[in-house]
Amino acid sequence: MEDDGLGSFGYYILATLNFTTFFSAFTSSATIKKMGLYTSFFVASMCHFSFVLASILPAYRFNYPEGNQFLQNTTFIEIVLLIAASINGFGVGVI
Repeated sequence: MEDDGLGSFGYYILATLNFTTFFSAFTSSATIKKMGLYTSFFVASMCHFSFVLASILPAYRFNYPEGNQFLQNTTFIEIVLLIAASINGFGVGVI
């Protein structure tokens, strides 16, 4: 994140990820039992995919400074990364 111009925002992302993982781990047994093993793995992988996809935005902003202004807004990128970290935390907690 430091290289992409977001400073120490990575610490907030990790805190959000661990926070949501902690709380979703309490419901992981019930979630796996309700959805089934393969469906829960698929949902968890899609949660992780959303986080990886959102992590591309800071690099896009850094590499293409003359691009789309909405996608390069720092506040927009931070909100998307925090939401994606929360979704990923749920997926990690399910696994």
